[in-house]
This record gives sequence, structure tokens and C-alpha cells, in this order.
Amino acid sequence: MNATLKAIVHGMTGLMLAGSLLVLGIIATIVTAVAGDGRAEIPGVFEAWMEQYQGSPSLSFIPHPTGMAVVIGVFTLGYVAVAYGIGGAIARRRLER
Repeated sequence: MNATLKAIVHGMTGLMLAGSLLVLGIIATIVTAVAGDGRAEIPGVFEAWMEQYQGSPSLSFIPHPTGMAVVIGVFTLGYVAVAYGIGGAIARRRLER
């Protein structure tokens, strides 16, 4: 597999993994806010809290798109770096045998 194709595959895999982890984090924040009947947040990324609206409990939230983009970018770049590092180590190990 050539280097360009490897970069695309690792980048897309990292992007999907980062997006999935972000969604799981947001779900966990919402569950914490609802279960604790208070405020929960991932600082700079997502805030959720419970409040009364016309006598009924309601969930309010504030997403921070810039923070979400930073989280996805950092996780994606981290995944690509680790994937290239592991791939290089495996390739060198095969050559030593």
C-alpha cells in the first residue's frame, strides 16, 4: 500500500473514531446531567443541565462547535501518529527476522 493511501485510510479511521468518542462523551454528559438533576459539562466542548420549564423538568444544553472541532482534530492526529508509529515498528520487526 502506498503512503498516500495509508494516510487517507488512517485519517478516515481516526476521524470516525474521534467522532464516535465525542458522541459517547456527549451522551455521557447528558446522562450525568439528567441522573444528577444538575449541571454536567465537558469544558469547552459541551454543557448540559436540567431546569424547570413550565413546571416540567427539561434538558438544556450548549454545544461548542470550536471545541468539538479541536477534540476531533486532536484525536484524529493522535490516531494517525500512533498508527504510523506502530506500522513502522512492525515493518522494522519483519525486516530483522
